[in-house]
Amino acid sequence: MKAQGLTIAAVAALAVVGFGAYVVKRTPTSAAGVVLSKSQVPSFHDDRRMPVVPVRATAEADGAAKALAETQKRVAEADAERRAADEKKRLADADAARVQQEQKRVAEADAERRAAEEKKRLADADAARVQQEQKRVAEADAERRAAEEKKRLAEAEAARVQQEQKRVAEADAERRAADETRRLAEAEAARRSVEQAKQVPGPEPAAPIVIASAQTPTLPPAAMTATLNAACDAAKLTAEALPAGQARIQVSSPCRKTQAVKLTYGPIVLERALGADGQFAFVLDVLFDTRQPLVASFADGRSETVVPSGLDIDNVTKVAVFWRGPVDLELHAFEYAAHEGEAGHVWSGAAQSSDETIKRIAADGRGHGFVTNVGASGSIGGRMQVYTFLHAPGGEPGVITMRLDYASRGAIATGDACGSGRLGSVDFDVLVRERGTAERLESNVIPAASCGEILARPVRLLAGAVPDIRVRN
Repeated sequence: MKAQGLTIAAVAALAVVGFGAYVVKRTPTSAAGVVLSKSQVPSFHDDRRMPVVPVRATAEADGAAKALAETQKRVAEADAERRAADEKKRLADADAARVQQEQKRVAEADAERRAAEEKKRLADADAARVQQEQKRVAEADAERRAAEEKKRLAEAEAARVQQEQKRVAEADAERRAADETRRLAEAEAARRSVEQAKQVPGPEPAAPIVIASAQTPTLPPAAMTATLNAACDAAKLTAEALPAGQARIQVSSPCRKTQAVKLTYGPIVLERALGADGQFAFVLDVLFDTRQPLVASFADGRSETVVPSGLDIDNVTKVAVFWRGPVDLELHAFEYAAHEGEAGHVWSGAAQSSDETIKRIAADGRGHGFVTNVGASGSIGGRMQVYTFLHAPGGEPGVITMRLDYASRGAIATGDACGSGRLGSVDFDVLVRERGTAERLESNVIPAASCGEILARPVRLLAGAVPDIRVRN
């Protein structure tokens, strides 16, 4: 308002001064543009109505002009200050609005950030909760499955123990029956020997000297005995080569029915009894080179020798376990990381023949093996189990894991098969004949278990008792 008042006063002053200047300063001229002298200037004022302007009016007009200029200057400066103030205010308002807008934007962005963070926190918390719940459910499910598996294994172990006890009882009954049969056969053989001895004529009683008739020759008793012994001298021992490095051994001695025969093959000694027909046959795994003989020895000191050989002997690897005593050992082979009960688990309970094994090799192109037994449970003499691995041409390399089980001891060590019992620990020998290498012999022992100790399956399947087989191309 102050600046506006100054402006109005300045305009009024300018009007007065301008008019006076017009009156005082204007130079008189004629119509033709000729400057008139002062005396020639016509007078247009009416002395009655306007007083004559004195000369000093010129000075006053100059002062008024200066005042006007000063006023105009002040007005211009005030207007400039006003405009500067307005501009400053406008700029301040704009800056305040910008700051306010920026603060609003920052606040909105911060609110959005906090909302996003809260949303993420809630999502993370929900995800963590879901994950924790899933983990809890998985752990509970794993515990349930573990409990079920433990129960299943316990039931399977109990069933297996029961089955094992039944098998041991049946084997023991079979062994006792075999022992009784053998005892009866030996008694019958002894009786027959006595009967034969009674039928041999003794020396003739003294008689008067007569001329012997040419038609009645006599044979001294000594000659008759020699003839009888000569009839039992001969025994036939043969070896027929079979595939997979095996040989069929046949012992034939009809005059030695039911008698014992001892078979010696390197460090392996087996004792068997001939049948009622004087025959005995079995399949032998060829564990040595073709220079190692098999000797069959009889009770009367006679012996026969044969050198067994098998077909494909240079393409097989054999692992043999042999022992003596009334115990059952089981050799287990796990081919190509197979687990127990799978197709690659080879043992006497899942035995295959050499022909079946050859078919498997033809089907998948990998080497496989089978287990053979020499001597049944409860039989007299030594026992032997052999794992034979047939190499496939160009087959992939791998490891055959070998394990040994004291099967007749079962899952619970009791009686003679525990502690310091006579069958608590078992000595055994291992013979390994790998393809392209010389055979090697190792001696080992199955340690005794405490009486009443429960033997889990991994404990029963002894690791390191039998060396693993490394399959190479």
